Amino acid sequence: MDPGAAAPGAAPQAPPALGLKAAAGQKIAESRKMLEAALVIFGSESEEGKALVTAIKSLGSIFPGEAMAADAGAAAAAPSGVPMGGPKPAAQFGM
Repeated sequence: MDPGAAAPGAAPQAPPALGLKAAAGQKIAESRKMLEAALVIFGSESEEGKALVTAIKSLGSIFPGEAMAADAGAAAAAPSGVPMGGPKPAAQFGM
């Protein structure tokens, strides 16, 4: 019997790449949130803000599920009546 093969009747295991992709998707969702926080500071009309909007839209079009999954997880974790999003954007950037 091949040492890497599953025992008969055992549930098949997901390839390790699927776990890596899920972790990468979570990092993308976190990155989008940071970009959105920076956008609040720069404003969408500044040159920096326009670049941030482009980046956020690009990530959203390529990885649409990551942001939704992260937002759903955050909504489930936040107690009712407490605003989501953590610290104010200025606090994140030491302002």
